[in-house]
Amino acid sequence: MVRLEHFLQRIMTDDDNTYSQLDATISLRKLVTKHPLLEDITRPDIVSRFNQFLAYDDFPQLKHEAARMLATMTTENVQVLVGCGTVPLLVKLINADAEEDRLLAVRALRNIAAKSIECSDHVLSCGALMPLLSLCEVPNQTTTMLRDATRTLTILCCLRPCPPLAQIQPALPVLERFLQSENYDLLFLSSSLLATFFAEGENDETRQALIDLEVIPLLMELFKHESAKIHREVIRTILAVLSCGNRDHSQLVIDQIPIPSIASYLTKAEDTQAKTVASYIVYNVAWWDQYQLEQVIASGVVQNMIPLLQDHDPRLVIFCVGTIYRVTIGRNREHISLLVSQGCIEALCDTLTSLDQRIIQFSLSALEDILGVGRDEENQGNLERGGGSRYARRILNAGGLEKINALKANQDKHVKEKAMYIMANYFNEDKKWW
Repeated sequence: MVRLEHFLQRIMTDDDNTYSQLDATISLRKLVTKHPLLEDITRPDIVSRFNQFLAYDDFPQLKHEAARMLATMTTENVQVLVGCGTVPLLVKLINADAEEDRLLAVRALRNIAAKSIECSDHVLSCGALMPLLSLCEVPNQTTTMLRDATRTLTILCCLRPCPPLAQIQPALPVLERFLQSENYDLLFLSSSLLATFFAEGENDETRQALIDLEVIPLLMELFKHESAKIHREVIRTILAVLSCGNRDHSQLVIDQIPIPSIASYLTKAEDTQAKTVASYIVYNVAWWDQYQLEQVIASGVVQNMIPLLQDHDPRLVIFCVGTIYRVTIGRNREHISLLVSQGCIEALCDTLTSLDQRIIQFSLSALEDILGVGRDEENQGNLERGGGSRYARRILNAGGLEKINALKANQDKHVKEKAMYIMANYFNEDKKWW
């Protein structure tokens, strides 16, 4: 402690011996790295002194050591640094001549922003956003600087509610340019920030500002990138827009969604959450209008959804079965024949014991449509293809008849009525046509 006080006295002295202050600052830094003394030195008077040293442009060594000490202090009580006005000085340091000083500033600001939303707001209000983005735009920027800057920006903008539009608007054109970069870090940064702005924007004004920049087509192009992480951010953007309730925004996104890419994502996704989000998007597109439904059918994604009806997550199942039902509504013989050949009937029958009434309703309605097409084929004398007998027998062999019959006692009125209708019209005991 004696050594600590000695170093602090030399740092705090008012004489002009800056070399003595430099030596004391270096010695203090070395002492702090060996002993847990940050709480003892993170005091307003000490922090203010290091703030003064940051202004010593004619003594870059002392300025650098002060920056190192302040960066070290950001791992402890950041409120002292905030209260002493350190953040604006660190923001200014982002433009320092020495790269090491710039790195120290970027990392210190990241530490401060990560402490709380209030701290993050303070860093943004001190103007850190644009200097950080400018670092990313420097030609031939070092990998270390680029990744530190992008991580700091992610902390500032993604791990919290979206900043107000006034704070982020100057950054939007920069992010648009990043979307056209070949650099992975910039692509991931821009896609993740834009996904956050779409998802967490304070109102439609923020989303409209993004749409006016025409970033949606650029985001959709990122499906061509090999990175699954970037694909996930694009998916997150689509999900955010479809969930916001603005029909015009949803229409714009739906018109540009590359359904084959979503189908591929759904097939390759390894976790249920990713599959659920992709299925939700397909579900929304399929129910949007007839043209979009045809795009969904043509992509082949519906066949990929059939095996997912066996999943234990009801959210995933409901989007898949809802999409299948959307296809069967049209009672297109070719579409239904294709679904049946992929095991659709058996999968639908398995869902009839679900605890989710919405799943049961979708499944019953889809089965009714399939049986209706089979009945039409039978009535047209298309016996060589099996007609209604084929579809009804597959339901029977899948154990569906017993399940449908049991649903006549279901407490849900719609389920009960649908089950009774199917049994009366397609499995009438007086007409064992199956």
